[in-house]
Amino acid sequence: MNPATQTLSRLAPSALGVRLFLTAVMLGLSGGVFAATFESADAVTIERDRTINDDLYIAAETVVIEGTVNGDLFVIGDSIVVEGRVSGDVTVMGDSLEFYGEVGDDLRAAGAAIHIDTDVRGDIFAAGASVHVTRGSTVAGDLYAAAGQVLHAGTAAGNAALAGGAVRLEGTVGGNLNVAVGEGDGDAFAATWQDRPAFVPTLPGGFTQGSDAEVQGDLTLRAFGEPTEARDAVMGDYEFKPVPRPEPRPWTLLLLERFLFWSVVGLALYALFRRRATTRLEAASGRLWRALGWGALVLFLAPLALLVLGVPFYVLGGIAAALNLEGAGAGLIGLGVGLTVLLSVGLTLLASSVAPPLTGLVLGRWVLQRTGQANSRDVVALPLGVLLIAAASLVPTVGGLLVGLAVILGVGMFVLRRNPPPAPAEEQTASE
Repeated sequence: MNPATQTLSRLAPSALGVRLFLTAVMLGLSGGVFAATFESADAVTIERDRTINDDLYIAAETVVIEGTVNGDLFVIGDSIVVEGRVSGDVTVMGDSLEFYGEVGDDLRAAGAAIHIDTDVRGDIFAAGASVHVTRGSTVAGDLYAAAGQVLHAGTAAGNAALAGGAVRLEGTVGGNLNVAVGEGDGDAFAATWQDRPAFVPTLPGGFTQGSDAEVQGDLTLRAFGEPTEARDAVMGDYEFKPVPRPEPRPWTLLLLERFLFWSVVGLALYALFRRRATTRLEAASGRLWRALGWGALVLFLAPLALLVLGVPFYVLGGIAAALNLEGAGAGLIGLGVGLTVLLSVGLTLLASSVAPPLTGLVLGRWVLQRTGQANSRDVVALPLGVLLIAAASLVPTVGGLLVGLAVILGVGMFVLRRNPPPAPAEEQTASE
């Protein structure tokens, strides 16, 4: 299990709840279920002598399919191996995905490591860190793959579109081939992947071809630089579309942009909510560590709250799909996902825009006090603090961390409340 999967596993409230949630998602994505078989456990194995004459839905950490599925297959898990025959579509999401059995229709796979060593009678849609279509594999339809690295050594009868930091063609494409490639470094890619599965290849950077590569249609290549052997395997037309390299922007321009943006946002909010801003600053005075703690807690709980907000839509979508309400299941699932994404983006933009100016005001006040300018107005302190934060954001390696701390502190100061003033001594005595 890779680090990302481990982190998600620790955050999961319960294994059963997660499986029910994922099953509801798969039901919604299917658009409707006439007959279906459901499996959920830590490990699920469909034995070689078992035949399922329904659509099969599985949510488990480890999944092995050795038998036959006369229908569609939907799997979400960690390690997934499909060795048996599936007559319909195969839709799989996980970490390590291996396919060795025959797929009767389309194959859709999303995961970290995807290994396809089988015959697919429809199209292949694959996205992940590594996608490998092995020699001897056949795709009766089109092949679409996007990953950190893509290796196609099989035979695709239709068109193919391959995109990645490193793309290598060792097989055949019966139609047209579109390639979009960056500047991936296979050795570096492999070195940074902890617990990399043994079947993941190490590819050279850019777009490369093997001696058996063949494109029977046209080849369109989009890349920073044109490889010398790009035309060798093409039987049709060849077109190279250079990708312009982004020119680094001068640090002075970046500093000016961030300073002006945060200053304008901060001064506008201060003018509109001066009393509330002053209250937040007084509440955080002498309690910056508490403000950091509150800010970290809020930013940690906010994504979980957004996920919980979408759960009713996912569950209702799963129920609607199970009742064969056409379009309702997928619509509810889409609404829940869209709402969650929209709120996540909105809250992220809000926090990154509003929190740094609030932290900048505190920082500016502190600097002015240290320099004997304690009587200076906040309209001076805020731009000064924002300038320091903007400059810190440009520091290599630690700049992002410093801005993150500014965001956490600003969020924490926003949620803090000023403690009520202590009661007079006479009132305390009377109350006793």
